Amino acid sequence: ADTPETKHPKKGKEPYGPEATNFAKRYLSNKLVNLKFEKGKRDRYKRILAHVYVNGIHFNKMLIDSGMAKTSFYAPNYDFKEAFKKAENKAIASKTGMWRGK
Repeated sequence: ADTPETKHPKKGKEPYGPEATNFAKRYLSNKLVNLKFEKGKRDRYKRILAHVYVNGIHFNKMLIDSGMAKTSFYAPNYDFKEAFKKAENKAIASKTGMWRGK
């Protein structure tokens, strides 16, 4: 899942960036999370690529379901591609989160 930027040096603050940040803080602050990895553990910028689970819920998918993130895939990590695209299409169709007004 790829959330809109809030502190990017060139892009600045993108629409729904602050909302996505607040969403993550609300669900993840002071919580014990589990990380699950696919084949690739880092992207070309050395950022960690992981699936985040909180209370057994797949947080990455929750972001997409809520319209707080778009799908994003980094080879060779495609285990959830179909589920994430389906969730994104549903969020777009229902104009949820960042898809509102589009």
